Amino acid sequence: MSPVVTKLSFLMRTAFTFAGLCVSSSLFAADPQTPGVRVDVEPEVVRVGEAITLRVSVLAPTWFPQPPVFPNFELPNTLTRLPANSSGPISERVGRSTWSGIQRRYQIYPLIAGQFQINGRQVTVTYADPESRQPIEMDLALPVINFSSEVPAGAESLDPYIAGERFELRREVSGGSDGLSAGDAVEMTYQATLEGLPAMFLPDLFADPQIPGLSVYAQEPVIHNEDGRAVRDEKLTLVFDGGGEFTLPAVEFAWWDTRLNELATARIDELTISVSGPGVVNSAVSVAGRDWRALLIMTVLGAGALTLLWFFLRKRLLALTAQWRQARALHRKSEAYAFKMVCQSLRQKDQRESFQRLLSWVERLEPGLDLEGFCLKIDDEVLANHLDVLRRRLFADAGEAVDFEALAQCLMRARTAFLDAQVALESSPLPVLNPR
Repeated sequence: MSPVVTKLSFLMRTAFTFAGLCVSSSLFAADPQTPGVRVDVEPEVVRVGEAITLRVSVLAPTWFPQPPVFPNFELPNTLTRLPANSSGPISERVGRSTWSGIQRRYQIYPLIAGQFQINGRQVTVTYADPESRQPIEMDLALPVINFSSEVPAGAESLDPYIAGERFELRREVSGGSDGLSAGDAVEMTYQATLEGLPAMFLPDLFADPQIPGLSVYAQEPVIHNEDGRAVRDEKLTLVFDGGGEFTLPAVEFAWWDTRLNELATARIDELTISVSGPGVVNSAVSVAGRDWRALLIMTVLGAGALTLLWFFLRKRLLALTAQWRQARALHRKSEAYAFKMVCQSLRQKDQRESFQRLLSWVERLEPGLDLEGFCLKIDDEVLANHLDVLRRRLFADAGEAVDFEALAQCLMRARTAFLDAQVALESSPLPVLNPR
């Protein structure tokens, strides 16, 4: 590196350090004895699926008898996680004193390209009064947080969107696939590993090819993060009901290589398994065995009837179709449809989709409402606990398993109570304007 570049780098680091000290000092200039809060976002622009690192630092001139209560940073179309060792003590020089503090680190993954903003959040802190040493509780408002995400040029066509430094697909056959006979079974494992995005971004790997004589019994996929890698394991059992050649299709995904900034392809080749024994009898009725003349007459008569029906009812059908499409579009924007989608995701036990649809549903239930505010309004501690379990399983891969059935029942009761309260409020009589 040239001496000129080295000198410029030193000057830039010095400038950033000085700017950081000025910002820290300005946080506490109003009252040098009152705690302050700072939010750092790095970087402010990422590619879809990469993480925004959000650091919230709380500082006080004394100490914290109780840990601060940090807000949640959940947003639609994002995934917020608390990484390992996300919270820890810090200290900073404020004026002529050294203040103690606590910093919490979040990772926010945008799921789509766009601009994102977080506002209206606050931290509740309890600190010791500098003179009396008695605990004082106060709320510190966080500044508005802005960041954005974009899809790299060349990756716009990816569906699903997969990005990382390494993406690999594997298939293992337990015990091999040679010497099989009708009635035998084979166990297989499909695995995807990704160094980049969280495991929830990994797509389904195996699709039942629907081959006559082949029955597929798949277990629930195992999705987890380990040693900086996202892993998805799909285990299944193939049962051969008859003999023949059975070809499993290839599995192929295009993905964005963040090291080389280019598209790449991960692939598992197709696999053909030979099974000895009699083939499966096809019980379908052969068309050749039918009376083709009767079939021809019926086809002509049916086509003629359909033509006449279409001629007389075409305009009416077009109008009805337009009305139906309009009604369907309005229904899909309704709160009832959003809640139906939540229940569907819960029945499928899809943690990620359930959580995203919950956020969209409460927004339609009441604009500006979030899950925490909904639980507070209906005063349902059981529902709040179930949602907390879902958050910890989704964002931290920790805690007890999600009871999707119990969560769905709690949501239905809570929704009914919330809507009944709104109806009662709207139907309450207005006060008399001129009471005597």
